[in-house]
Amino acid sequence: MTDVGFRNVAGILSGMPAQTKWDDGIALAYGMALQPFSDDEVIKAVVTLLRTEEFRPTPAAIIKVMGKCHDMGRIQRFIDRVHPSMELQTEYRWLEMAMLTDADVKWVRDNGGWGAIRRGKPMAQKDVRGELHGRTNKLITE
Repeated sequence: MTDVGFRNVAGILSGMPAQTKWDDGIALAYGMALQPFSDDEVIKAVVTLLRTEEFRPTPAAIIKVMGKCHDMGRIQRFIDRVHPSMELQTEYRWLEMAMLTDADVKWVRDNGGWGAIRRGKPMAQKDVRGELHGRTNKLITE
């Protein structure tokens, strides 16, 4: 998360009702917890929580909202930083550190795995109605 992104998020969060007053210590805790994520991820999660919550969400609540859908930014960071031979070991570490979410890993596995994503050839995806989109595994003959 960039400084500008954090200032925007902090401005929103500091104005929300909470049991504890917003101060430098609270800001530091949020900054440390949200630092591994992109500005877009955090802002989308905070906006989502603004619509559903009456009080300031904890950093854990923000991260939990981000984990409910896959994010191509997190997936691309993983691909850029991790050697293919270290994917499985590193995947577990990144999950523990919340740098990847279960939703990210599920999306990757549902689309052919890390190798297919690296080659830019994800398998077919199902939309919310269960219909296939994209490349399929069927052999089409005419």
